[in-house]
Amino acid sequence: MVLPLAATLIFAVLLGVHLAFGRTATSAAAMVQPLGVGPLSAATTASPSPSPTPTLPVATATKPVPKPAPKPPKVPAFHRTFGLGARGPLVSDVQRRLSWTGITVKVTGHYDAATVAAVQRFQTKQSYYRTGSVNLKTYQRLVAVTKLGPSLDPRCDVSGAVLCIDKSQEVLRYLVAGKLMMLVDVRFGSAELPTREGLFSVYYKSRYHVSNLFHTPMPYAMFFSGGQAVHYSKYFAAVGYNGHSHGCVNVRDLAAVQRLFDEVSVGTRVVIYRTV
Repeated sequence: MVLPLAATLIFAVLLGVHLAFGRTATSAAAMVQPLGVGPLSAATTASPSPSPTPTLPVATATKPVPKPAPKPPKVPAFHRTFGLGARGPLVSDVQRRLSWTGITVKVTGHYDAATVAAVQRFQTKQSYYRTGSVNLKTYQRLVAVTKLGPSLDPRCDVSGAVLCIDKSQEVLRYLVAGKLMMLVDVRFGSAELPTREGLFSVYYKSRYHVSNLFHTPMPYAMFFSGGQAVHYSKYFAAVGYNGHSHGCVNVRDLAAVQRLFDEVSVGTRVVIYRTV
């Protein structure tokens, strides 16, 4: 029984050596582990935080700031019909508004003969009785067609040439770079054959044109929309606003339309609008 005891002791010694060696080897292996692997990586190999990528400013298109809409001019209180000989701020207001429609009259605050003629001209354009006095109906209409004051439709505000045509005031203004070059009376089509409204351009000119549809002369025609054109009308010159065109913009001043025809080129902007 001695031999088995000795063998047991030897086996115990060898087992202890083996276990001790195994722990030592494990510790050594842990110390030589490659970076980033195992438990040492968190404490000793923390990756540096990436540098933030610089953000470049993004170019944005700058939108043009629209011009503010003009404030409507103040309207004095209207009490009763007035005419020749009247004085005061209401007379001045009428004279100022008449001038905004293209009717020449001085702003004096005195209702003189020139003011009577100017009021009659306005009443004729609006198909009112030509009394020469300002009643409530005439004054309300004058206020309505001049609600923009001296300003025009914003589409007329261009750097080049434009035919700016106001159907409420019944005038054509020819402007170049915002400067008024010419102002003439015009008339338009009837309710059955209305003159189109909107933004157009002159696409064709004909000095001695005759309508293929109505067989009527259309001298100095500047076409802007289909068969509609700005042109001279001898009928408008003869009867004034007692009638209508077939849809065209009629001019009754021959000398003015001749000059206009010579100055306006194909491609010129045409704006036709109404304020009321």
